[in-house]
Amino acid sequence: IIPTYNRAHTILRTINSVLNQTYKNYEIIISDDGSTDNTKQIIQEKFSGYPNIKYVYHDNRGACHARNYGATFANGEYLYFLDSDDECLPDFLMKMYQKYLSDPELGAVYCQTGIYKNKKLVAARNDHLEGNIYAQALEQGYITSPSFITMKAECFKNLSEGWDENCGPSDDDDICFKLAKNSKIGLINEILGIYNTDSGNNAMLNKKKIAYGWLQLWNKYADDTFNLCGREIIIKHYLECLTRFLKINDNDGVKQCKIKIRKYSESYFQYLSTVQSLIYSRRAKQFKKIRSKIILETKKFIKFKILRLK
Repeated sequence: IIPTYNRAHTILRTINSVLNQTYKNYEIIISDDGSTDNTKQIIQEKFSGYPNIKYVYHDNRGACHARNYGATFANGEYLYFLDSDDECLPDFLMKMYQKYLSDPELGAVYCQTGIYKNKKLVAARNDHLEGNIYAQALEQGYITSPSFITMKAECFKNLSEGWDENCGPSDDDDICFKLAKNSKIGLINEILGIYNTDSGNNAMLNKKKIAYGWLQLWNKYADDTFNLCGREIIIKHYLECLTRFLKINDNDGVKQCKIKIRKYSESYFQYLSTVQSLIYSRRAKQFKKIRSKIILETKKFIKFKILRLK
């Protein structure tokens, strides 16, 4: 399932990466989220003769809706949501399928994420979680991106809302957390997909949207994180949210984070109130040059004190 919006300049690369798979028993559903460029024309011209490629168009309602809508047309036993600017390497589907066969209890499988650095494909990070990893995933704060995880269609249907259409830019973490909560997760410890950043309309470039998406995510998973990982972990995540808002001078976001932090630790609230007052006081111009240093010192304080929370 390939959700897309105004990516006529990248979608051919994405589709071709699927057509080049060594595993051939698949269908491709292109879910167009109201594109206004020539995406539809390109798909019709290039792939009208492919019986296993279906193109569906709908009004613009966001990537999560496009994924959910595309899934309603799927007939396969497994689902794979591939962003329309990313790529899967030729053995992606084959190795995913073999992983499922090796362990029937798996509900989802992911691989290492590849990115290009200095024209060389390298792992974006050292992903390592597998098994029943819900608590570990909440503590870590992520699992992977949607272009690098597959799932059994049955597991996806059992999720309460599929892709949360109100989740914002943290939708990838949300779907991974939900899968980990309900399923055993498998990991293929090699790069099988490529995360590209040349689409031109990447939501991750909007720092304010990212910050609020992150806050919304932890509001949603706060209770589970507190119960499974302890209050130090949920406080850490809210402090990370607060740091994001401090960097973009968003007072409302800072206020919301402080309310959440106060719920778990009064001493943290008092400390952070002091830091925020310093940064946003009438003398704030004097601290403009050292604002990044203040934020860095705050992070150091967090790492030092977090170990002492019980």
